[in-house]
Amino acid sequence: MSSKHQSDASTILFCVWCILPFHLPGIQVVVFLIFSSLLFNFLSIHCCSLLSSHRVHKTILVPSTFHARYDAVSRRYLYRLAVTPEPTSGGRAALEKFMPVAEIGKLYLVRPPFDAERLEPVCRLLEGIHDFASFANVQRKDDTPRETLREIKSVTVTPGRPLLDPSQDPLYSHLQFWDVNVHGKSFLYRQVRRTVGVLVGVAQGRFNLQDVQHMLDHPSQRNWSPKLQVAPPDGLFLLDVEYPLHVFAEEGEDSGQPPQE
Repeated sequence: MSSKHQSDASTILFCVWCILPFHLPGIQVVVFLIFSSLLFNFLSIHCCSLLSSHRVHKTILVPSTFHARYDAVSRRYLYRLAVTPEPTSGGRAALEKFMPVAEIGKLYLVRPPFDAERLEPVCRLLEGIHDFASFANVQRKDDTPRETLREIKSVTVTPGRPLLDPSQDPLYSHLQFWDVNVHGKSFLYRQVRRTVGVLVGVAQGRFNLQDVQHMLDHPSQRNWSPKLQVAPPDGLFLLDVEYPLHVFAEEGEDSGQPPQE
């Protein structure tokens, strides 16, 4: 079984597709469907019995041409961050005193000031087709050159909320939550985290719209500003991966039905 999605190891995956290849010539489709149902039951019980953090939501029959990564037409990411109540010194350790236990590994704490009104024009600027080389990791000399042209369909920053009722942990009362939602077909490695880093830099006044425009106008892996910090993987969620219906059909077959739950 293999997963073909490229995400940071610490990304929380709400939806990820894995491929389990079988090649059994002469077996009828109905047999595969029965096997798929049995496999779903087995994996579900197996995950629960091991107290695993993984859950299987569905199993479906796909053609041999299906590719979990390259056939996807869109991906939706959520990045959760929260602003602490006052400027602190002493690095990340000083910020961690504001972290509720339930949020550990699921939230990025940032210092004030944080002016969210500055982010609307930046979000609009990032949308569309751009060369995002400035948002990519620096490649090693022996790496194969990669395509850095990507399309971001939407970027939004909206007020967020805690995972638990604030009455359950007094630390929640100190935090102001924000959700960054990014929607696109595909992303460079760590592009979403670098996008969040840019947004935080602008909201804190260390970066501005013209600086972001410069990154897009002069795409280069060496063009990441020292004023910015790459957001950590804590707080990054892959919410959804979307596929067109035709990729679930055998070649020459018209599939008018979505995959069954």
